[in-house]
Amino acid sequence: MDTKVIYRFLAFFMLSVYGCSCDKEGGGPNNDNWTIPQEVKDYSLFKPGTYWIYEDSASGALDSVYVYDLQMGIDSTTSGNFEYFYEYSMHNIDGYIDNIYVHTKWTKQWNLHVVWKDRFKPGVVNEWQNFLMVYPFVPNHNYYCYTSDGIHTYVKSFSSFNVLGHDFTNVAVFHDTENNTEYNSATNYYVSKNIGIIRKEILDSSKVYNLLRYNIVQ
Repeated sequence: MDTKVIYRFLAFFMLSVYGCSCDKEGGGPNNDNWTIPQEVKDYSLFKPGTYWIYEDSASGALDSVYVYDLQMGIDSTTSGNFEYFYEYSMHNIDGYIDNIYVHTKWTKQWNLHVVWKDRFKPGVVNEWQNFLMVYPFVPNHNYYCYTSDGIHTYVKSFSSFNVLGHDFTNVAVFHDTENNTEYNSATNYYVSKNIGIIRKEILDSSKVYNLLRYNIVQ
C-alpha cells in the first residue's frame, strides 16, 4: 500500500472527534453514496487558473500561488461510492507545492470532513501533511493529526473581515499549535468562502501574509 495512503488513514484514525456516529453496517440513509458538502467545496476547491498573490507585511515580499491541476471524481469500491478531489497549487516564492484534498471514505466512519494540506517539492524527499480545516466547524474543539505534532482548532468566523482595504465575507479562522507545513510554527489561517486563504499568520516568526490580489476561475 502507498505510504501516503497509510499516513492519511492513520492520521484520520488519530483524530479526536465530537459526536462520532460510525455507519459500519448496511448502506445507511444515503445508500453508501458519500458526497463532499458544498460548504467544504466553497472554502477549499478551486479550479486551475485560479491564483492568489500574498504580501508579507514585514518584508513586502510577494508570494504568488496558482492552481495548476485539479483531480476529482467518485471512488467506487465495495464499501461505497466516495467523492474526492485533489487540488495542486505552486508557490513561486520557494517552488513548493500545496496539495489540498478531501476524500469521503473516512467520512463514512467518522461523520466529519477533513480538508488536508500537503506541502512538498519535486526532488525533495521530505513531505509535510496537516489539516487545513475540519468540517463541521466546532469552536475550540481539538483535533490531532498523526502526521503533525500540532493541535488543530476552529477558532471563530467573521461575517466580514478586512484585509488590505478589501472586505471578505464568511471568513473562518483556524489555529494550529505546531503546523509542520509552515516550518512547525504556530499558525492562523483565515479562509473566506469562495475565495480561499486570505490571511496567513506564522506566529513564531511574526510573519503575516495578506491577500493582495486574486483571480478565482468559476
